[in-house]
Amino acid sequence: MCNIAGYIGPRPAAPVLCGMMRRQSGFCGGYYSGIVTCYDGKLAHAKLLGDMDLLVSELRADTLPGNYGLIHSRSRSGGDSRWAHPFLSFDGRIAYIANGSGGKLAAFRERDAAVEKLAARGYVFDTADDRRIGSYPRLPDGRSVHGSEAMAFLIRDHMLTDGLCTAEAMRESFLEYPAEIVGLAVSADEPDTISFARFNKPCVIARTADEVFLASTAIALPDDRRYISITPVPECSYGTVTLRETRISRMIPPLEVVPVTPSVLAGTREAVLGALEGADRPLSFREVARPAAGLWPRDRVGQLSEAVYEVLYELYRDGTVSIEKQDAPGAEEGAAASIRTTVFKFRLTRRDADTCRQGKGDYTVEH
Repeated sequence: MCNIAGYIGPRPAAPVLCGMMRRQSGFCGGYYSGIVTCYDGKLAHAKLLGDMDLLVSELRADTLPGNYGLIHSRSRSGGDSRWAHPFLSFDGRIAYIANGSGGKLAAFRERDAAVEKLAARGYVFDTADDRRIGSYPRLPDGRSVHGSEAMAFLIRDHMLTDGLCTAEAMRESFLEYPAEIVGLAVSADEPDTISFARFNKPCVIARTADEVFLASTAIALPDDRRYISITPVPECSYGTVTLRETRISRMIPPLEVVPVTPSVLAGTREAVLGALEGADRPLSFREVARPAAGLWPRDRVGQLSEAVYEVLYELYRDGTVSIEKQDAPGAEEGAAASIRTTVFKFRLTRRDADTCRQGKGDYTVEH
């Protein structure tokens, strides 16, 4: 899993996005980093193999122009720096980032069909790699490509072929090439707009009087803002976010996505607290999430990460849980160059477990 964020507002987007990603990249990302901002009908982007510190120090990512954009931090899952997000379309007019993997929805597609179609139309993939990388799709000549680059191309192809806006093209692309993901996109031709599509991976939208933020977890949101609302993007939905409004439409996946209910959140809270209480060391996101996996049916698509992020946000806000940062080796491709990253670990700071389980934080993410 990766981490994603977006911003629209009056301030320069790049430093806001970099700050948001520093607050969440260590949960599931930190190995590849990238950013895109929009200005004067153009896209500016930077990406590399490494964490946020490297993205800022080497590529000055926090100085990119524009007042809206996206940022991404990727897990250690193969490929070189070209495999970092964002991915630009073949004509450079849209940029796309995503979090997730094929999961159960991969059974409802032909793995290589989308890239084969795009290759037949003459599109050239920047991520094409002679190595066989994980379960990523492959071109007819056998080279691996990143599935999110294929998605960026597919979205743009639907826009040009079918005359769709970015959000509508994302809907068509998600249904054509389904996966357990959430994706965000910006277009040089749709000012001050972030388009989204989500089946089940986590993403929240937060609003102030004059800004809008998107993130994998509300923990990423800046502390110095007064939020009017913090709302998860609904499962199986697509739409657009602007300063004025959020437009959301539903899409029907090939396999049911189970909603996050109050009972599931209560069970998740119990499982997370149980894991932390029984640990003699701080735990990673995956370690605190694992005990809650059994709350989701195996024959349908769950929202484990969404539920765990919501619970951790409330526990972090009310002081029940602290977040510790630990130095760790970077991606395999960067190990020889001594590229490092930072991972986040969780520790229980309050031992009055009964009080913790009551969930009496001063703010709850709204469903």
